[in-house]
Amino acid sequence: MPRITNQHYLYRHSSLRTVWQTWPDLFRLLTPSQQRTLHRYYRPSDRVSSRELLKHRQQLDKAEPSLGSRAGKAFLILHRAFQDICELYSEAAILDGWAIPHYLKLRLAQPGGSVSGILRPEVDLTALTGAVRLFAAQLAAEQRARAQRFNRHHPLQFYVSCPTRAEDSTHRSG
Repeated sequence: MPRITNQHYLYRHSSLRTVWQTWPDLFRLLTPSQQRTLHRYYRPSDRVSSRELLKHRQQLDKAEPSLGSRAGKAFLILHRAFQDICELYSEAAILDGWAIPHYLKLRLAQPGGSVSGILRPEVDLTALTGAVRLFAAQLAAEQRARAQRFNRHHPLQFYVSCPTRAEDSTHRSG
């Protein structure tokens, strides 16, 4: 894939930033690896100056020469999808917000269902903490339920009793 100019790189960043802010669900068309590559190279979730972006691109091109090509391929997947959406749906349907979910439903549908996700470039610690707490609460509830079922269905209880001194003395003399 031929290298793009700095101007074209900035245009792609701007386009991806608009898609990320307006229709982030479109990123579901990409694999997690493609999403990560796009975020690393074009930084669509970041509001940065043109100078910073170009410096970032220059550093990445030196460190990982193939990253730009991989990011370009991922960009083209989203670009073609957006072109399809513009051809299939009216501008009003796109702006009203129902065209893209409808398109994704058609495009991602597979027999038996499918699962796709949107990769966030930064870890949302609040969401992660909430998920871990919810998971821990669910595990604790399952353990309590399992313990109650065991106690209800298995009433065997073992008591170990120690004889008192009086009982002990009667057993010896007896």
